[in-house]
Amino acid sequence: MSIYMIPCPIVEEHIDTIPESTLKALHALNHFIVERAKTARRFIKRSDHPTPLQEIDIFELNKHDPWEGLNEYLSKNARIQDIGVISEAGCPGIADPGSRVVSWAQEHNVPVIPLVGPSSILLALMGSGFNGQQFTFHGYLPHDKGKLVKKLRWIELDVQKNGSTHIFIETPYRNKSLLTTTCSCLRPGTLLSISIDLTGTDQEVKTLPIKQWIKKDAAFLHKRPAVFCIGR
Repeated sequence: MSIYMIPCPIVEEHIDTIPESTLKALHALNHFIVERAKTARRFIKRSDHPTPLQEIDIFELNKHDPWEGLNEYLSKNARIQDIGVISEAGCPGIADPGSRVVSWAQEHNVPVIPLVGPSSILLALMGSGFNGQQFTFHGYLPHDKGKLVKKLRWIELDVQKNGSTHIFIETPYRNKSLLTTTCSCLRPGTLLSISIDLTGTDQEVKTLPIKQWIKKDAAFLHKRPAVFCIGR
């Protein structure tokens, strides 16, 4: 048994962003652990998987408790089947409950095979112009405004002192609020990079100082997948 970490498109219909080598590995598998079954089935179907979809075994991780049923499923298949892990978008195991599967595999001495594919986090860093030698991905920042402001100011100070890049994300419908708060509490010269709809036909990557972001209408971010970077 081996665990294959299979990236899927960030923009669902752009199957062309997945390398042929990754699709070949996907097509050799019939058992999958996924973040969201509906999305995974569409990806598998778009990839022209040789096995009929109704014959493919898909185990959906519980978003509230990713361990629920997972040990039992993995133990049942440990001696007979290779298993693929698929995120809802991008690379599994990164800001994704698929990391639980890898944790189990490492504990049980099961080979883990990460495959090549798009990562919005790395693509945003690549397009930012910021330090790619030293960076931190925070995932979601606090929703409480006081805690959020405190965290953003700490990030700004670390950028100034150490030159690190800090990367974070937000639920698309909260992007506008996050940008407004960020612009209100950081210094005018602090650089902020925002990457929107990465790998999509309308993708945008912009790095500007806060004093220029303040002049923009934050509505352009509303309900669009985005990655934020603060750096220098």
